[in-house]
Amino acid sequence: MHSCRISLPSIIVRSIAVGALSVLTIAASAQAAVSLQIQQLQRQARIDLDSHRPDLAVQEYRKILTIDPGNVDAHANLGVTDYFQQNYKEAATELGAAFSTQPGLWKIEALLGMAEKQIGADSQAVTHLDQAFRKVTEERLRIEVGEQLVDLYFQSEDLNKAASVAEQMQQLDPTNIDVLYTAHQVYSELADKTLLAVATLAPSSARMHQLMGDQMARQHNIPGAIREYRRALKADPLLPGVHYELAEVLTESSSAAEKSQAESQYEAALASDPGDERSECRLGIIRLQQNALPQAYRLFQHALQMQPADADANAGLGMVLLAQNEAAKARLFFERAEQSDPTDADVHYHLALLDRRLGDQSGAEQEMGEFKRLKSIHNQIRSTFDQMNVVVPGASQQDNSGPKQ
Repeated sequence: MHSCRISLPSIIVRSIAVGALSVLTIAASAQAAVSLQIQQLQRQARIDLDSHRPDLAVQEYRKILTIDPGNVDAHANLGVTDYFQQNYKEAATELGAAFSTQPGLWKIEALLGMAEKQIGADSQAVTHLDQAFRKVTEERLRIEVGEQLVDLYFQSEDLNKAASVAEQMQQLDPTNIDVLYTAHQVYSELADKTLLAVATLAPSSARMHQLMGDQMARQHNIPGAIREYRRALKADPLLPGVHYELAEVLTESSSAAEKSQAESQYEAALASDPGDERSECRLGIIRLQQNALPQAYRLFQHALQMQPADADANAGLGMVLLAQNEAAKARLFFERAEQSDPTDADVHYHLALLDRRLGDQSGAEQEMGEFKRLKSIHNQIRSTFDQMNVVVPGASQQDNSGPKQ
């Protein structure tokens, strides 16, 4: 019969194991209790916020941090609460703690950058806002981040970066009036800065005269614009773009003699740049007005070979075909013009005429309704710009009270 013999070391090992399990059990129980306490504090903080008592919610978050100093949620929520209570310095501290612990919280980084901007920490704000602008996917927040970032770039006169952000914001929300205003401010400042640079570096240069002509044309100072464009050509007869710009203001002149000179300037523009479909379209219109339909057709057709989606070239070719009583073919080109520029009221007018001629009364009524709607909008825009004594961008200053025939 064999006796069971247990060595002393085995007894000690078992004793240590049992003791360790007891410690782990106690530790787990303590951890569970702490976790439960944190959950209760978080729940109470949410109740306080829902009850519009952020002051009480702050107390709950601070209790959580007393228990768990590295709690990311507590730091983040405390930072958000501080931010919206306009406690920006405290917000920056708490949001910074959350983001440094868990990088990748892009919304937290966005708010961190905004808080830093409020307390004048512009360098850190730019860093965080720039990264958040590239990472945040929520449209409204990204727009807000972009606005703050543009403002910082604007203040530091880094206009190229401001323009880049403004362009991205426009792509994100092209109908946002605040975004459009911001973009206008940036682009205007950038234009003024470059104009000043040219005036400083080369005040008597051909480019300076061209820029002066541009400014005067925009303000509808037609005699001044004509004078400056001619000075630009005298200084540099090969200066790109000036023949076309001079031709454009000559067509606006009150002098019949000056108006008649526009044709030769369009021809000079086309001679210096055979790929200038804008000048080709303008010459096509002149030939159309002269009833030289074959020449007008060739000019518009060649312009379309260079730029198939050009709205003016498509509408011009439609006008030629309409004059030749080719209603069905004419409508095709007006339809293409409408696809390229749905806001051209005159295109809708001609589509209405063609639909009526082709027996589509419903289509004619729809196009005429769109013509009247767009004409009303254009008149409102013209009235607004007239009050500023500025030409409507992309439009003639002459009163086009009726559609082109």
